Amino acid sequence: MTRDAGGVLKEYFYDSYTAKKEGRLSNGCASRGSFKGVPSPSSSNFYLKPGALSYDEIISRTSQGIILIEVMGMHMADPISGEFSVGASGLAVERGRVTHPVKNAMISGNILDILKGIDAIGSDLTFFGSAGSPTFRVESLAIAG
Repeated sequence: MTRDAGGVLKEYFYDSYTAKKEGRLSNGCASRGSFKGVPSPSSSNFYLKPGALSYDEIISRTSQGIILIEVMGMHMADPISGEFSVGASGLAVERGRVTHPVKNAMISGNILDILKGIDAIGSDLTFFGSAGSPTFRVESLAIAG
């Protein structure tokens, strides 16, 4: 799926199979988990566009939050609704400073709401395989633990 700068959906991921089902042409957006698997629609070189803030600026402008270091079970998110509830660990932020580790927390919400709630984006784009992201801050997120 691609979006232009105005946030308008322009295209979905299509491999040759899904494109044929939809009466479209493949846009080459497919991969497979291993040599044993069959290709399916997926991204390559997919990332959140970097912003202008440094990591330190985002932290210093955060009154209270958690820097998520690890999220466990995101594959369990509902692919239709986007709802999720997963385990997480990270570092607490209080009054613009990293204060202590956070373990065994639970975060829940909706992935689309998270994307809509992004209120700060860093300049530190980093790729993890075929997907990348800079540091970003979400206005609010349900956290327990």
